[in-house]
Amino acid sequence: MKIIIIGGGTAGWMTAAYLAKYRGGQNITVIESDKIPIIGVGESVTPHLAHFFNEIGIKEHDWMLKTAAVYKYANRFLNWKDNKGEYEYFSFNYTVPENNFFKDITVNRSHLDFSDKVNENRSIDYLAYHCKNGSFKRFDQYFNPQFHYMEKNVAPFYNNEHLLNQPFSHSQHINAELAAKYIKEQIALPSGITHIVDKVVDVKSKGDVVSEIKLESGKIITGDLFVDCSGFHKALISKLGWKDIPYHNHVIDSAFVCQTDYVNPKEEMVNYSQTIAEPYGWRFKLGLYHRMGNGYVYSSKHVSDYIIEDYLKKLLNKDKVKQIK
Repeated sequence: MKIIIIGGGTAGWMTAAYLAKYRGGQNITVIESDKIPIIGVGESVTPHLAHFFNEIGIKEHDWMLKTAAVYKYANRFLNWKDNKGEYEYFSFNYTVPENNFFKDITVNRSHLDFSDKVNENRSIDYLAYHCKNGSFKRFDQYFNPQFHYMEKNVAPFYNNEHLLNQPFSHSQHINAELAAKYIKEQIALPSGITHIVDKVVDVKSKGDVVSEIKLESGKIITGDLFVDCSGFHKALISKLGWKDIPYHNHVIDSAFVCQTDYVNPKEEMVNYSQTIAEPYGWRFKLGLYHRMGNGYVYSSKHVSDYIIEDYLKKLLNKDKVKQIK
């Protein structure tokens, strides 16, 4: 099978590397344009990314080092209740049935240990009961095993052993562009994948089945399977006449993003995502090893774009921010 992947961002190279792992790279081609910029957001990922890297044969300490990644243990919500500096951590943690309460935490190594029976008493039920009755004030302190490490902003390692051994208990902030470059150079190209720098200008198809594409250079590329990883550009999908599905009831529809340098990395680089309540939406701060990713996500139905743009520019002391619709 001849596989053609359109788009060379994180999605494109991840797809290529995964397929090459199981099918070999000799019949896989990645086509990317040097005229279409990579958006470069989405730098806060779920625990599944580390699982993906592990599956294609890359150790966590290696890819994190090469992609300026830092550990993420939760999302920290600030000012979402009273707007007076209150915060709550939402971490990678899962409720357990009460018959697991007295087990060593290291026993819970599989999703089967957490059960999915809806009628049994779980840890969340007992925590909610004690919060309601005032036994303790903070839910997140007792629900999240990562709480101490986030409050102290320290890593849960002892003698190079990761102390959070529950499955999917941590994630990362990654540099999306560096991650794509790393996968491309370390996995995809060495496996024999063909890389073409060009732009798709036409698509030949019958119904929903693509048979060939034409590139800006005039080259015709045929294949058995075409994968569209071109993001908002929709290089293949837009040519097939597929209709977009609008979600009119989804109020949040726009964002401005910007990257900034650290002033004091020891204080600013934290091991959690920061989600800050704002008028008309929320703001995020995602710390990488070498810089900060920032953004304001909002509803364009309730505020003008230029107001959010001006606010973020002044807040970050930047002349330019990038808008995403």
